[in-house]
Amino acid sequence: MNLNADEYLAVVISSKKVDINDIIDFMVAEGTGLTRPQAMAYFEKLEQTIEYFVKEGATITTPLFRTRTFISGMFRNEQDTFDASRHQVNVRLSAGTRLNQLESQLAIKKISRQTVVPQPKVFLDMQAQLKNEKIIPGHIACITGRYLKLNPEDPFQGVFFIPVNRPKKEIRVNVYYKSQPSELLFQVPTMPSGRYTVVVKAVLRHHKSIRQGKLPVVLQCMDTEL
Repeated sequence: MNLNADEYLAVVISSKKVDINDIIDFMVAEGTGLTRPQAMAYFEKLEQTIEYFVKEGATITTPLFRTRTFISGMFRNEQDTFDASRHQVNVRLSAGTRLNQLESQLAIKKISRQTVVPQPKVFLDMQAQLKNEKIIPGHIACITGRYLKLNPEDPFQGVFFIPVNRPKKEIRVNVYYKSQPSELLFQVPTMPSGRYTVVVKAVLRHHKSIRQGKLPVVLQCMDTEL
């Protein structure tokens, strides 16, 4: 993240996501002496015990974490009382001593920031139910993928069909029915038969310039409708 010309903030990306099943699997690994039912029972009992003390209004301090309870929302005066429509009880957790000690042990690897561009993956003819196969002028088609949302009113954004043998020529889609990050729904424009590359151009969120992404397959345009 760029703050000014000379300052940047790091954006941390986790190496992987771990859930309760991963934790239980690690607990019952060979040599630990724990069975999966035992580990699940111990973990469930620990969770129930923590919930019990939090409900009792206690502050919990363990080597792994600390809990803190507070009330958000403003009170009008000293005589004002708790009102659920204006106030809320919140429970927050912070790292305990053991987790804090890990901060100096965590491995860090710098990676280059990837440029985010539209990522069209699938071209589906909705009427003929053809997937990544053919372009049929006049048919309703759908492109699915990531980062696809665009502004149909901007002539520089949109879905473009580019003839393989004439890469400088672009045929733009003019009729759109849906523009979402994961899906574009539109009418295929009139175009000559031949092989085409499909490109999506869009100004993505938090960006100002147009970025483009290409469908990973080349499609054949039919000269007549099915």
